[in-house]
Amino acid sequence: MNPKGTEPPIRVLTPRQYVQLLPTMRRNLSGWMVEGDAGWNRRLHNIDYLMCRSVGDTPFSHSNDPFENSYEPPRFASSQFGRQDTILVYMLQDAPVGIAIIARLRDVIEIDTLYTHVGQSHAGSVLVEHIVNHYCGAPPCPIRIYAMPAAYPFWRNCGFEIAWSPRAVSSSTPRHGSMTLRVATSYRWTHVEGKWRLAAYSHWPRYMI
Repeated sequence: MNPKGTEPPIRVLTPRQYVQLLPTMRRNLSGWMVEGDAGWNRRLHNIDYLMCRSVGDTPFSHSNDPFENSYEPPRFASSQFGRQDTILVYMLQDAPVGIAIIARLRDVIEIDTLYTHVGQSHAGSVLVEHIVNHYCGAPPCPIRIYAMPAAYPFWRNCGFEIAWSPRAVSSSTPRHGSMTLRVATSYRWTHVEGKWRLAAYSHWPRYMI
């Protein structure tokens, strides 16, 4: 829990700093694998997929363990990051608990990647609130995400609405659907003391995790 009245320690990373951080995050994530729990491990598998995709690397081997032989730094693809990209890390007690990569386009903020540590609740919500209040302007511009179906419930709880969804197909690659948030017209958001807050957490003083 952050002290009352303080902002969460969200900072901006350079692409190089982000890539250097990934091996530690992946080692930590691998320790949360649970033998025989396919649903839980699939969640970890999807987080690892997002980590690797964000730097243009092959997500994982063909092994049933997505973390096997994957502890080396992923290949860095400089073309993955443009001048409009911002990499945000949410640090808690000197450990990364959430990452968001956003692109500031002409009339929309696009969330390219957002993933959080499975052991930290509400980290994703904190990152979304930070993006709305620090990058969307006033009045806030729309935010767009191409989400995996498994993440739809989280994004709906943050006020995102599905614009289109891919047809269900048998594929080992997670499929993505377009979702958009319009903060000013979403009943899931409220304006409190000059900031946009998720209504579900607006009774908390500032950010309390």
